[in-house]
Amino acid sequence: MDLLDEGAARIGSLEFANRAEALGASLGAGASQDGGNAWLSALKENLDPSLALFADMVRRPNYDQAEIDRVQATWIAGIRQQKAQPAGMAMRVLPALLYGASHPYGAPGSGTEASIASLDRDDLLAFHQRWVQPRNATLIVVGDTTLDEIVPQLERHFGDWRGQGAAPAQVEGPQVALPQAPR
Repeated sequence: MDLLDEGAARIGSLEFANRAEALGASLGAGASQDGGNAWLSALKENLDPSLALFADMVRRPNYDQAEIDRVQATWIAGIRQQKAQPAGMAMRVLPALLYGASHPYGAPGSGTEASIASLDRDDLLAFHQRWVQPRNATLIVVGDTTLDEIVPQLERHFGDWRGQGAAPAQVEGPQVALPQAPR
């Protein structure tokens, strides 16, 4: 999800950022262990072209290898920095202690150096195809607009968006036994 705004629809990362800046728009995406999000903040007078850029970001990310390599290196450096600080290290070991190493929440939220280094473009494309779909999304609009104004613009940029493949099954995490006593 963090790579969605690193270029889309064959527009490179720098050009993508320049277009957003020229429109006065801010775009981004991210994820947690429970879900992902993508967002746009735009000026009303540039809303339609900003929505076009946002739709490209959500629907057609480039996942250029050079950008993957750059973001991976930054992410791994962040993990190394966490390991060099007591609070960061504690947050890396706490999940496994609370949930167990095999639980989905048992791994550090930022991943491991090995897990991040192992991701490749095919992994990102497969993730995008499986999870970034209209049937998995909720669109929230806040600002100086009305339904009559915004719906036609959203239809223009997202109306033909269809998911591919079967809808993913809901993931149920295993139950974690409560401790008998504090430790």
